[in-house]
Amino acid sequence: MQNYKIYIIPILIVMGLVASHFKVDKNTPENRRPVPTEFAEKKLRRKDFKIDRKDYMKRMHQSHPDTDWKKMDMDIRREKSENVRQILESKIENGILNRESLSQVWVNNRDISGEWHERGSNNLAGRIRTADVDFDNGLIYCASSGGNIWRGTIEGENWQSMNDYMQVKGITFLRVVDVNGISRLLIGSDDGFYYSDTQGQILNPTTGLENVNQIKRYVWVENNIYVLVRVWDSNDGRQESQLYRSSDFGESFQFVVSFDSHNGFNPVEAPSNFDIWADRYFGGDVYVINDGSFYRVNNDEVDFLSSLNTNSSGDVLLTGGMGLNSPFFYAHVGDNIFFSNNGGNSWVNRGTSPTSWWFTINSLGSSNINSDVVGIGGMEAFRSSNSG
Repeated sequence: MQNYKIYIIPILIVMGLVASHFKVDKNTPENRRPVPTEFAEKKLRRKDFKIDRKDYMKRMHQSHPDTDWKKMDMDIRREKSENVRQILESKIENGILNRESLSQVWVNNRDISGEWHERGSNNLAGRIRTADVDFDNGLIYCASSGGNIWRGTIEGENWQSMNDYMQVKGITFLRVVDVNGISRLLIGSDDGFYYSDTQGQILNPTTGLENVNQIKRYVWVENNIYVLVRVWDSNDGRQESQLYRSSDFGESFQFVVSFDSHNGFNPVEAPSNFDIWADRYFGGDVYVINDGSFYRVNNDEVDFLSSLNTNSSGDVLLTGGMGLNSPFFYAHVGDNIFFSNNGGNSWVNRGTSPTSWWFTINSLGSSNINSDVVGIGGMEAFRSSNSG
């Protein structure tokens, strides 16, 4: 027994030394559990998925080369919406339609009547694409991805859908303005522009944008609406981005200028290479960004202002506000974010964007008066309080 004790102590000491030598520190970076890669890989595959989806839609609508199925689809939708609009307009003129009666439902030949009330979705959050506030009447208007305009109080109560009869998908612009004492609702989407003087009961399509193939962004400045569009001619293959303006609160649009080779632009570049911005509160000029080049539209002429000193292109977004003496701007080009606090005369590269994916053209936004505050969001939202 005595000899056993003599040998056991050295053995325990040796075991302790060996254990300490092979001890693993779980808190060191190399020994932490690896971060799951599924979400990162999904984000990397997102662009490929969108390309494949567009290709699938194109193959699904195979037709004669001279047949523009997209235009046919758009024309049919517009025709149906116009028929419904005329019916509703006739009912309003005859005093047999108002918003309070829209929820009433009757079944023919049966002694049944009922009133339906919105109770929300079934575990579906949905998405809001843009919003506007009517401070004079204490109302909030917002546009959902489902294509509806919703109105509620500033306290967040009594929400109503304003346009159940007509779905307007891809809404990126929403304003409530006073036109001769009437509250007009202005709605800009990827497919067209609408205005309503009846709180959404009737949506009137604008004129002047019939030959536009693609719409990038609307901006509001000094009672004018500007829109950046893309047009192409299937006969000669001509493509270019253009600027249109409405001076009658959305009833019609007129051509302003083309961003073509005569103005120093590459006309074949896609809409993702362009963006526009204007200050809706303080007015002024419309500003244009084309990849690494920055311009101003002054008196319907395009003036070059500065270069962002970048070789990146595509995924272009532009936002800004009014500083003490001149506008300030934030630009998203490629994967980087740039900042200018002197009216766009010079730029600072703030580095890589905190998110590799953003939701819509409204995903980049800054304060209108504080140049330090800027945010960008896709699946997640990021904010900076020191100008990026």
